[in-house]
Amino acid sequence: MDLIFLVAIAAFIIYKLFQSLGKEDKNLKQFKHIEPVLNNLKKHVNHIKNVEFEVISIKEANLSPKIKQVFEKLLREEKSFSMNNFIDGAKKAFKMIIIAFNSNEIQTLKELLDYQLYQKFIKEINNRAINTVKQEVTLVGIKDVKILDADIQGNVASIKLEIISEQIIIGRDKDKKIVSGSVNKILQICDIWTFSKQIKSGNLWQLTQTESK
Repeated sequence: MDLIFLVAIAAFIIYKLFQSLGKEDKNLKQFKHIEPVLNNLKKHVNHIKNVEFEVISIKEANLSPKIKQVFEKLLREEKSFSMNNFIDGAKKAFKMIIIAFNSNEIQTLKELLDYQLYQKFIKEINNRAINTVKQEVTLVGIKDVKILDADIQGNVASIKLEIISEQIIIGRDKDKKIVSGSVNKILQICDIWTFSKQIKSGNLWQLTQTESK
């Protein structure tokens, strides 16, 4: 209903604009005042279209009623939230975190992990440094991402994902010789990752929990 109303207003403004165009030069100057209004109206129409599309996508998705309710609430509270965009962002974060962890890129981990999980990752990196066998992980690709759960506690939203990826995992000794795994063997790994953020905070989603199947 709101969309129809906005489109009707846009049509009326455009109609009046074309009535005035070509009559006098001063009428053309009026367009400069109308153009920002039309652009702003267009943004509102596009936002309503996007929200309606997201609502339809959530309702048609193979999700539990609980998860759908959480996503619908997120849509109301977070104008920028999108189920599909969230999944795409989670895939990118997964790749960045895997690479950062195996390359000791501390700053990247600090940005993408919450404080408690960040401390666990740093501890693992420090332990890895004293081991005689160094593990190397190469992410070949992500095969599938499935939403397992979603929840809102207070003003914090959390979404749990099952991420199935293909990885090459090898171990090298101090002379960099391979002592475990193979560069030709691709493993299928199933990780359970939970991302969280404060609603309306403007902050990015951060990884808060990890599990492996």
